[in-house]
Amino acid sequence: METAQSQKVIICVDNDKEASDYLAACLSAEFSGQVNTVAFTSPFEALEYLKKNKVDLVTSCNNLAGMEGFEFIRQVKHLYPEMPVMVITDCGNIDSYFEAMYIGVFEFVNKPISRQDLHRVVADALGLKMQPENRIATPIDFKAKSAKKRIVVLADDDENILMAMCIVLERMGYDVIPAESGEEVLKLMDIIKP
Repeated sequence: METAQSQKVIICVDNDKEASDYLAACLSAEFSGQVNTVAFTSPFEALEYLKKNKVDLVTSCNNLAGMEGFEFIRQVKHLYPEMPVMVITDCGNIDSYFEAMYIGVFEFVNKPISRQDLHRVVADALGLKMQPENRIATPIDFKAKSAKKRIVVLADDDENILMAMCIVLERMGYDVIPAESGEEVLKLMDIIKP
């Protein structure tokens, strides 16, 4: 079992106290002995905590009381540019996704998120292993394992959508090749065929 000094610290920030407390409790149970969690409803209190304590991961909704949009996340990334931040939102859209990626968010997910997917993302962010008795394989896990040697060629008129699709597929373990047109996709398909 790890000591308190070697445990990772996760802060969970949400306007809804029940949501932040529940998230903190789930993560503490899933990564028992590996993490300490602290829940906040105030982004200002969370920032003060960050300034005084070592934190390894921040989870947050994207629109906190007293701060517009991604302001809290911008401040976190300003203080600690390399710290992974995970946004969990119930009002996500493609514009907010791109804004989050531009700011440097590690993961952006819409509510509801399954407990297993949440824990998979947190484990990836912190390099932790989930407790075997709590680990449940999800379809995403199987896709990622079988996809490690697969190549995806993508084309889209909208460069932002193309970039987003590349990011998502790369995180799932695919090798992604962006193309400028459907014609280029066909040419690439001929080149990379087994």
